[in-house]
Amino acid sequence: MEALAERVHQRLLAYRRRYRGYSPAVNDTLSRILEHTPDYHPPRQRIAEKKRPPMKNPGIFTVQEDVAEPLGTTVGDLLAEPGYAAPRDLVSLGDRRKLREVVRLLRDLFDLDDDSLDATSESGATYEFIIPPDRFITRDYDYPHPLGPHDPVIRMLGSSMEPELQNGWQVLVDTTATAPVEGALVAVYLMKEGGVLGRWNDTSDGAFLRKTNPHYPPVRLPQEPHEWKLWGTVTRIVDAPIA
Repeated sequence: MEALAERVHQRLLAYRRRYRGYSPAVNDTLSRILEHTPDYHPPRQRIAEKKRPPMKNPGIFTVQEDVAEPLGTTVGDLLAEPGYAAPRDLVSLGDRRKLREVVRLLRDLFDLDDDSLDATSESGATYEFIIPPDRFITRDYDYPHPLGPHDPVIRMLGSSMEPELQNGWQVLVDTTATAPVEGALVAVYLMKEGGVLGRWNDTSDGAFLRKTNPHYPPVRLPQEPHEWKLWGTVTRIVDAPIA
């Protein structure tokens, strides 16, 4: 468990370096695994009565859904299985040093540390989701990653939209398209349940999202408008990994 926790912590730090300013939501499973490594410091301490003991023997599917997928990796990587090659293991230490020098050169040439690059969406530079990462509830997709001022990318989780959208596919969301036509593929955030994706249907009895997978029932949206937010319309697939 200590070895798993250390590798999970490394992947969490790598995620934060890759998406500066963003972090996957630290769910209960992830938090209880990270408690096995002294290098991890949670953003806030749990209430003593609600604190659960560190996880001792998590199942493979639990690690996959609650840890590997939010961190953008695989169970094989987290378990350091023989024969698994992480991207960093595909090049030599010398080549990695050369790549680091190239990154440093690009940073200096293009002033990539300029504070103006971190400006808010008001200046047209960075998209900000309706809630911060530490409060995001993962359901049909992970936390939106900025690709443009109004076009974040989300990664599909689960099979509710199969075969139209597969688990792990990444799609682009137009956050200016919040008045969808009937049947449009929209991204909604339910304040109490998390992010939901589906085909928009607006009836006299209220709005709901229809799932492509017939084994999943439609998701009816709450009557109270403050309980949910339609924050964008899916425009295209940007990454569909080969299984």
